[in-house]
Amino acid sequence: MKKRELLWRLDENRIPYAILKISENTRIVAVERGGRVFGPFRGEDAEGLFWVSEKLKDAGQASELFGGSDWNVGGDRLWFGPEIRYSVCDRKRFWETLHTPEGIDPGHYKLNAYETQARIWQRLELKRADEKDGTAKLDVSRDIAAAENPLRELKEYGNLMENVSFCGYRQRICLEGEGEAVEAWNLLQVNAGGNVYIPMYRPEAGADYYEPAAGYEKVLEKGVLLRATGRDRYKTGYRAASVTGRIGYACEWEGTPCLLIRNFPNDPAGLYEEEPPLKPGVHGFSVHVYNDGGNSGGFAEIECTLPAVLGSSGRAKSDDIISTWIFAGDIEPLGQIARILLGSDEIFAGFPGKAVISVSQA
Repeated sequence: MKKRELLWRLDENRIPYAILKISENTRIVAVERGGRVFGPFRGEDAEGLFWVSEKLKDAGQASELFGGSDWNVGGDRLWFGPEIRYSVCDRKRFWETLHTPEGIDPGHYKLNAYETQARIWQRLELKRADEKDGTAKLDVSRDIAAAENPLRELKEYGNLMENVSFCGYRQRICLEGEGEAVEAWNLLQVNAGGNVYIPMYRPEAGADYYEPAAGYEKVLEKGVLLRATGRDRYKTGYRAASVTGRIGYACEWEGTPCLLIRNFPNDPAGLYEEEPPLKPGVHGFSVHVYNDGGNSGGFAEIECTLPAVLGSSGRAKSDDIISTWIFAGDIEPLGQIARILLGSDEIFAGFPGKAVISVSQA
């Protein structure tokens, strides 16, 4: 979606937003409703990199969407888990009893805009949706601002960036409250058609939540590669003990090869209680990848979870930073950057000039 179109819809529906500069020519839009981050945009009529619902292109559909409790708007959002605790009444009938509390999304966020950053915040009360009693009360804040280029101190920085542009943003996520343990869960919806790469210390296949991901997943020497088709539903989780705290996504952005990397705090000793619906006791996941089956818009989600706060987590409050780094340009330097920041350039498998890594059904 183009920046100009997005701002039209927000203005029409009187939704507060802030435009933040994250490079000389690139902007993101932080939005109060749902606490979303949209973009990045390289001009008023440029297409953003993140997935945005097609409904926002129509004034009537956008008004209906924004006026209700529908969460599937797009962009970068913050949710709270475990889902099986706060959003599912009966895990044996997962889809029939799944309901995202409105306090989670669209929430009751407020937006404060400053010169170089925006703060999105709310007070949230979560009640257990399962058969047990329990409540979590949270003060939630996200401070969003531009991120520095993670390569800037390298001696080969100039060569790496010669035919590559960079933009990025960081989110400082703070939680404080009382009650049941809660996991902050950051989800980024991206346009399908690219490769997700998860670097790992000990590569292993993910744990399936829904339909098997095996047809779209390949375990490699230094990580796991997944194809984001946007038409074949799967969700898979990867344990904090194996992952490095980074996730990559290779795609095209307005016809240009692009490398998106998320950097997040990963603590194998932390509490991660999210579980696949039919696998009680299987947990410890700090990374999830969701591939839409096409019925909800045909997107993919790159998801990272922060260690739990409150409850039995051992953390009375949290103060964590998630960074999103975006490089766009020629494949060769992007491959070099991927090797530095992800440990491998296999994320570009199947791109022009790169070998195809086959998986059974993709």
